[in-house]
Amino acid sequence: MDEKELRENFATNLLRLRKDKNWNQQELAEKLSYSDKAISKWENGDTIPDVFTMKCIASLFNITIDQLISKENVVKESNKTKNRLLVTLISSGLCFLIATVVFFGLKLGNIKMAYMSYLFALAFASIVLIVFTKLWFKRIWTILSADLLVLTAMMIVMIFMGFHFAWIVAIAAVLIIVLLDVLLHIIN
Repeated sequence: MDEKELRENFATNLLRLRKDKNWNQQELAEKLSYSDKAISKWENGDTIPDVFTMKCIASLFNITIDQLISKENVVKESNKTKNRLLVTLISSGLCFLIATVVFFGLKLGNIKMAYMSYLFALAFASIVLIVFTKLWFKRIWTILSADLLVLTAMMIVMIFMGFHFAWIVAIAAVLIIVLLDVLLHIIN
């Protein structure tokens, strides 16, 4: 493999990997502590980074340097993303399946608040979503999952304790989560 082919392979693979992660050039540049101009030059095949930076890029995408410069399309990132989404949705859905079993069990026992099983399922599904979105997806999905958990918890408090101002607390908590995330993002 000559240098021109190496640059072309690297450029093609880097572009594909970045797009599979739904990152723009600026986001990738921030993760690597480079400028978006450098990323653009790499993706256009104008230049290639040094070996240390290639190792960082390979680690970032969980591949080897050989895969990064190979002509073969070794890594199927989009399939990995689809699988992760499927695992997340199935795991969250299991919370509601369990809630349905509990609901019918409580209904058979003639318990009036059987519907609460679905509120608790929503809370547990929110926790599952927080974990998986933190591991695999963009930050915004983790924030939304945390917001869903807060709102669900406030609904449960409102129903059980009759605390009708729970919505005010929930809205304040959601705003605090968003503000803390923005501050942490600015600091980092």
